[in-house]
Amino acid sequence: MAIKANIKSSTKKGAVAVGFDSPAAEIVPVTPSPMRAGYLEGDWGAGDIKFPQLSLKHAVDTRFADVTSGGYVFSRSPEDYLTLVPPFEVIFLKAVKGYRQNVEQGEIPLICHTRQELADLGGTTEKNRPDLTLFSPFCDTLLLIDQKAHSEWRDTILVEVGETRKAALAEYCIKGSAFAEIGSVLAEREAYQRITKQKPTLLWEHVWKLGSALRKLPSFSYQVPTLVRLNGVTPAEAQSCRELAENL
Repeated sequence: MAIKANIKSSTKKGAVAVGFDSPAAEIVPVTPSPMRAGYLEGDWGAGDIKFPQLSLKHAVDTRFADVTSGGYVFSRSPEDYLTLVPPFEVIFLKAVKGYRQNVEQGEIPLICHTRQELADLGGTTEKNRPDLTLFSPFCDTLLLIDQKAHSEWRDTILVEVGETRKAALAEYCIKGSAFAEIGSVLAEREAYQRITKQKPTLLWEHVWKLGSALRKLPSFSYQVPTLVRLNGVTPAEAQSCRELAENL
């Protein structure tokens, strides 16, 4: 709860009384309001929401057995998921870059979000530095998946974006080979705008096509995501995206 100095005490029923007449403000609980049947009570917000996860299915992944390698999975749990056949349209609302420690499967990695934090942890992204702990870049994103990506969004809340678009919210963690493939694609336009001292465009001002491709090496092959910028959003869609991003 944010409290500003010099605010008069409140006597509103069901509120918390705060007095600032003395150096130490005293917070005194007041008799709570009666609970309203059928409504959530308390301080609920976006932080209480667990968003579905978007992930690319790999051949070695034993989860989601009925999903073909190269397809995407929109999942709330290993048992509750939808298959999304690429390509489909997405709009990014948020994207936060970080660094994740390279560890063996089952171990919990260290995570940081700035170069300074990486240095403080004795980490590096350079593979030729055996004296330091190896980290790899990743990007946590919150995005909108266009309704047309699936014919039936079972038990999924679709949000209205502008006047004609509906979409599902999901988190998508871009890491490993995925970051190597599409991290630079996502960041390229804004990076050049910053270099040339232009005003950067906002993430949600663009519609992207998210797909997948098979990369073949002499000894094995693997699936990677692909990302192509399509077009800009309409003014109404931009306003809806702004409101979503600022409240989630």
